[in-house]
Amino acid sequence: MEHIRAYIAALNSAMDILAEAADASSADLTAAGMPDAAAEIITQLAQVYFGPTSFRRRQRRAVDGARRNRHSLPTLEVIEKHARRAPTQARAWSLRAELTHIACDTREMDRRARKKLREMRAPRDPKPGVSLRRRAAGKPWTLSITGPSALIAELHQHAGSLADVASFFRTGTSAATSTVRTNVVVPLDKLVGVAYGSDDVVLTMTNGAQITGAELAQRALAEEGFITLLHPVEGPVNLYRMRRGATWKQFMMAAAENPTCPVKGCHKPADECQVHHIFSWAGGGWTNAKNLTTACAYHNGRNDDHRIGPPRNGRFERTARGVRWVNPWDPPPPDLVETGPTT
Repeated sequence: MEHIRAYIAALNSAMDILAEAADASSADLTAAGMPDAAAEIITQLAQVYFGPTSFRRRQRRAVDGARRNRHSLPTLEVIEKHARRAPTQARAWSLRAELTHIACDTREMDRRARKKLREMRAPRDPKPGVSLRRRAAGKPWTLSITGPSALIAELHQHAGSLADVASFFRTGTSAATSTVRTNVVVPLDKLVGVAYGSDDVVLTMTNGAQITGAELAQRALAEEGFITLLHPVEGPVNLYRMRRGATWKQFMMAAAENPTCPVKGCHKPADECQVHHIFSWAGGGWTNAKNLTTACAYHNGRNDDHRIGPPRNGRFERTARGVRWVNPWDPPPPDLVETGPTT
C-alpha cells in the first residue's frame, strides 16, 4: 500500500505540483520521466493557475480554493474542461474561482460544473435597438431591429419582403399594402381590468404581439379587427366580428385560444399558422371550436391522425388545460378532453 498512498498523496497535492511545473515545459517533464500525456496536462494546468493572466485576482482566488479543498488533479481537469467552454475569459475565470471553492469529489464537481456552465451560457434577453452587419463587397448586408413585439409584428406584416422595405423607404408606402386583421384575445376573468384601463392586463394578439389594457384603450380598433371572449374553463366562447367575415370565425376563435402554435418552444404566431382538426376530418372529426387549434405547418404535417395507440411522431390533444402536443414518449394526458365525432 506504500506506493498507493504515495500516489494518492501526489494526486491530492495538485497545486504544489502545478506550482513547481509553472516554469517547465512538457518536454522538460517528459525528459524527467513523466509520460507525455500527463506532462501535457500538467503544463496546461500550471499555466492556467500560475501563468500570466489579466485576471490575477480571480486566479489567486481559484488557487486558494483549490488548496483549501485539496482538489486532486482529476478534479482540476474537470473544472478546466468546463471553464474552456465559457463564452468569455472573464466568465471562465469566474467559473474556476467559484468551482474550486466547492468541496466535493470529481464526479460531483463534473455535475456541478455542467449546471453552472448551462446557467452561464443561457441566452440573455435581447436589447432593443437597431444593428447593422456589413459584409465584403458584393455580398448582402443585414439590418436587425429588436423592439416591442407589437411594433415588430406590425413592421413585419407591412414589410414582409425586401421589395416592401425598399418601396417604403423610397416612396413612403409599402409595395403591397395590407390591412392588419388581427384578433385581440380578452380572457373573461380579465375583462373588468381591461374595461377600467388597468395597466397590468396583458392581451396577446394572434400575430404574436402583446399589448397592455392601457395600450388597447389608446388604440382605435379597425373595422377589420375582431375580439374573442375566452372562458377560463370552456375555452373560446364566441367571436364578436366588427365587420362581415363569418368564414374566418372558426380560425379566429382557434387563434384566440392559441395565439401561437401550441407546441412547447414553437413560437410561430397564429396569423402564420394553419387550422388543425384535433380529431381528424377524415376520421369523422367535427369542424367546431372544440376540435380546432392553430398549428404551424411543420407540426401540423408531423401530427399523427391515426388515433389507435401512441403517436409515431406526436399528436395534438385537447386537455382540461388547453391544447397540448403529446410526444411519442409522453404518457397519455390524465385530463384528456374528447373531441371526436361524439362531441
